[in-house]
Amino acid sequence: MNSLVGVRVRPKYLVALGAAIVCSLGVAASFGGAAGAVTTTVNVTNNHDSGPGSLRDALVAATGTTIVNVSAGLGTITLASPIVFPNADSTTVTLHGNGITINANGNPSALVSNSSSFSFDDFTLTGVGGSSANTSAAGIEAFDGALAVSNCSLHGNAIHASGHDAGAVLSEGGPLTVSSCSFSGNSARTDGESGDAGVVVSEGSALNLSGCTVTGNHTVGAGDGATILSEGGALVVSTCKVTHNTVSAGGDVGGGADSEGAGTTFRDVTDTCNAATSNGGDAAGGLLNEGGSATISGSTIVGNTASSSGDGTVKNQINSRDTTPAISGSTVSDDTSTCTTTTTTTTTVRVQPEATTTTTVAPVAVAPAAVPVVAEPATAG
Repeated sequence: MNSLVGVRVRPKYLVALGAAIVCSLGVAASFGGAAGAVTTTVNVTNNHDSGPGSLRDALVAATGTTIVNVSAGLGTITLASPIVFPNADSTTVTLHGNGITINANGNPSALVSNSSSFSFDDFTLTGVGGSSANTSAAGIEAFDGALAVSNCSLHGNAIHASGHDAGAVLSEGGPLTVSSCSFSGNSARTDGESGDAGVVVSEGSALNLSGCTVTGNHTVGAGDGATILSEGGALVVSTCKVTHNTVSAGGDVGGGADSEGAGTTFRDVTDTCNAATSNGGDAAGGLLNEGGSATISGSTIVGNTASSSGDGTVKNQINSRDTTPAISGSTVSDDTSTCTTTTTTTTTVRVQPEATTTTTVAPVAVAPAAVPVVAEPATAG
């Protein structure tokens, strides 16, 4: 297991080392800009775990501004250990995956970025497993720098951290942007006395999700937990579907999302059928908002459930502790009927009773002993 996983202080090596590796790999480099800044383009030409032409070598050797292009048709890169990169400070890395699949092969993390900025697009990541002792764990994690992932699929990962944070995508200290990605069948777990957990987690800065689908994931946290967890920065979620996720944790819990610190914006979000259970904090099945205003527009927040065994406040749909949320053009309801399906041998039948209203329906007198039926309005959480 790579002992560098979760190290928060970026390793420092001579820039000359990076330049020497660049030359040995035969990559293209251009010199210019302030103080002789270097822009380097590196091609990943094979799916080997290490060695010339590998993804690991390209990332570890990155220096200055580096663009890494994965060649088409490489299939799956199976990692022997997490890739911790780069070996130089003040490095910006852009990785174009070109449809690559990265199999973490049971390691607690796949890619660990210590760069100033890391962007990764067009990829699939799976196979995260095992447990990291006294460090964070994630499919992709970034320390201090900005992290952006797009056009990606993260599925079937089992992330487990002891005493620190865990997430399929995890940013520790820098802004996190996720766009056009899907997350399914992942689990994130932290244990010990602390450690926040979620599928997409940002600690200390802004989190922005757009065009994403997050469904069927399971989170267990020693500290706070949420499918989408933002602590310390503003949370913006737009055109996303967050459905059928379950979260339980010792602290605050959001079945769909938990935003703590700088407010929340939901635009055109489907946040349905998520479950939140807290062992002592606040809980919301749909959205938990603390520390700022919440603005919700064009969204559906329906069928989520929440519970807490402690003294925290609990609401099924929206729990905004400090301000009244501004809601427009949205549906908010406790109705869970669309969250349950019944399967027969030939088809799947969705149990979907007629929409309830505030009108009392007169009973149909079919027998003297008939009991009046009253349709109650759905309750907004």
